Amino acid sequence: YRNAINIGLPVIVCKELYDQVADQDEMELLMQEGLIKAGGQTFTCTKLPDQMQRILDQGGLIASLNKED
Repeated sequence: YRNAINIGLPVIVCKELYDQVADQDEMELLMQEGLIKAGGQTFTCTKLPDQMQRILDQGGLIASLNKED
């Protein structure tokens, strides 16, 4: 989990979604709201802590640390 954040990959958990979507379904991920829209439905997923979201927004941990210098 932390390594994914380190390299700039978001990690979310949405247990309800797994049984509700099929291959090739389009989804919209609303990271800051903690929502996923798919198949005309809206699902609540994990919302990242603010610090992790900032790291992702800056492209990962190394990019984030480089911007602080």
